Amino acid sequence: MKDFSEWINDKFPAGFGGYSAYHNLTRPWKPIRECFQEVKWAWQRVFKGYDDRATWGIDSYLADLIPKLASELKENNIGTPFDMWDGMVPVDNCFNYSEEDDKVAETKWREILEKIAEGFKSYSELDVFDKDNPEFEIFKAKFEEGFDLFRKYFGHLWD
Repeated sequence: MKDFSEWINDKFPAGFGGYSAYHNLTRPWKPIRECFQEVKWAWQRVFKGYDDRATWGIDSYLADLIPKLASELKENNIGTPFDMWDGMVPVDNCFNYSEEDDKVAETKWREILEKIAEGFKSYSELDVFDKDNPEFEIFKAKFEEGFDLFRKYFGHLWD
């Protein structure tokens, strides 16, 4: 025979606010407090641009945000950093390049933005406590490549 906690959790498997139904029933102040916190955090995001939770884990906050921003810049990019034309010869004295060179430079920039996004996504998947995992080195290498590109092109991350 099931006890009450199993029965109530079976009837309401989704729970509320990340807690099981039994947990909410026996601690009714927690979901209420959670609702107030969500409103507080929403106001903080409106007035500060971030909420308290961002400072609890700045690394994970940025690892979640940077791929979104880099992907958005990649999709809606108007400009391309001048560095992307390194080694190419301009067609005139005003530093205008051929259409093929422009396409190569734009493609190179989009690939860099993609590597930055992938690097920070892999940071989110990287479990620093699970170094025995065979994928650990893959995630770590992707993050390091993305972070190095982020650092190198930090001043170019604008449109």
